Amino acid sequence: MAPLIRGLKQRGVPVAGADRLMLTEELAVKDLLALLRFAATPDDDLTLAALLRSPLFDISEEALFALAHGREGTLWMALRDLETREAKVLWKVRKQADFLRPYEILEHMLVQENGRMRMLARLGPEAEDPIDELLAQALAYESVEPPSLEGFLGWMARGDEEIKRDQEGAGGQVRVMTAHGAKGLEAPVVILPDTMRAIREDRGKLAKVDMARRPAAAWKGKKGEEPALLATAREKASQAQVEENRRLLYVAMTRAEDWLIVAGAKGKRAGDHSDTWYGMVEAGLDRLDATVAMGAIPEGLDGEVRRLATGQEPRVGDAEMATVKAHTTLPNWALTRPATARKHRLEPVAASAFGPPHDTSTGVSTLPPEIARRRGEAIHATLEHGAEDAEDIRRIITATASELPAALIAPAMAEAAAARALPEAARYFGADAVAEATISLALGEKRIAGRIDRLCVASDAVYFVDFKSDATPAPPDAPPAAYVAQLAAYRAALQRIYPGKSIVAEILWTSEPRLDRMESTLMDNALAPLSKSSKQDQAED
Repeated sequence: MAPLIRGLKQRGVPVAGADRLMLTEELAVKDLLALLRFAATPDDDLTLAALLRSPLFDISEEALFALAHGREGTLWMALRDLETREAKVLWKVRKQADFLRPYEILEHMLVQENGRMRMLARLGPEAEDPIDELLAQALAYESVEPPSLEGFLGWMARGDEEIKRDQEGAGGQVRVMTAHGAKGLEAPVVILPDTMRAIREDRGKLAKVDMARRPAAAWKGKKGEEPALLATAREKASQAQVEENRRLLYVAMTRAEDWLIVAGAKGKRAGDHSDTWYGMVEAGLDRLDATVAMGAIPEGLDGEVRRLATGQEPRVGDAEMATVKAHTTLPNWALTRPATARKHRLEPVAASAFGPPHDTSTGVSTLPPEIARRRGEAIHATLEHGAEDAEDIRRIITATASELPAALIAPAMAEAAAARALPEAARYFGADAVAEATISLALGEKRIAGRIDRLCVASDAVYFVDFKSDATPAPPDAPPAAYVAQLAAYRAALQRIYPGKSIVAEILWTSEPRLDRMESTLMDNALAPLSKSSKQDQAED
């Protein structure tokens, strides 16, 4: 399939990709998995060498030899202190490996480091589908397992099988499929491009034989020199293959709604091809007296172009159809349309953007917006990951915001440490606390999704906190409406998960530091319009 997909993409034809992928056998996927293996085990010299030669870095054989030959220690030790692009990018990957999900590491390399562009330039446009499928697998892994790097690599290693891709929704694109994968689907135009391959005999070493009406297995012998029992078994297997091949041809031909185009390349094979799909279709056209298309044969094609057109005849005549229409009446429910139609597709919205807009002006107003954002993300990550000492705090901050100016590192560390040491917030950094708890909630016509920074489930109540590291603290009795709505959505989701338990929402302002408890009345008022809409929808159902 790969040459066909490559040819279509090179000619600008929209392609939905192949319906089946042996994902771990694709070169692009092997290179990206090598990147993840390096992030997990940087001392693996062979993995790093293969990664450096991949399109992601593309260093020459001579450069790799100069780096590896005569070195002391591992290949990574020889590379990491150099002022090269490879060293800088891999340093960044190593620093982020403990904090980013596998999907985020891959996306960073493909987008921010131009990895996708480099791979497509070297491997061709057909590499795009395996790359996208690997990203999809990374997201699928997160839905069933904690998103650890080692866990994802093990998950991919255990799942070395063909991936079947859903091609039913590939509107406006060419679908490249096997006959098996096309079962149940239809298209206005179906092209069978490779129909001159003969059936290959099963080359397995074992044959299935019947011994006293019980199936058994036996070693195959040389064809023509086998005992009668094995010769009969071989003949049965061959006949079964022929019948299955014909059934697949039937499936392939009946996928077409309007046009079926059958083509094939002879290749090195000459002579009789009656046992191929092309030969079977050709024999059928002979029996149906198909016409030969007039005009010149397109360049590059051999033989003649034959055409068979059929029309579908109505089952009843015009008079009978008029009679049927005259006596057909539809029920009232089919003729009337409801005054209002409910929308079944919910509008996705992030919990942080759920409420009204709010100016989260940073407490360090002299910083450029991008630097201020990175500083806030670094402090936020430190608290989320529960750093316990100064070394942990420094490691997380420098890894999360590698381009943060050196002068801002110490103040950011001090702010994170002070917030971490706040006695009132101790429960959120204990052994029972959960970081980045994902929630999803349907309210009215919206699907609200988000991640709770820290969650603690106690015997008496459920406590959760949201860190505000880039905003000036608001008065405890007048928090910004945007923050109230965000925490209200979190609380509503937790109320459904933990029915009967009290849900306590809090904000930890890091710049002061200060822990504020959100009033229940404020959160109830924030969700009142959507809750009313949800009840109305349920009543209509």
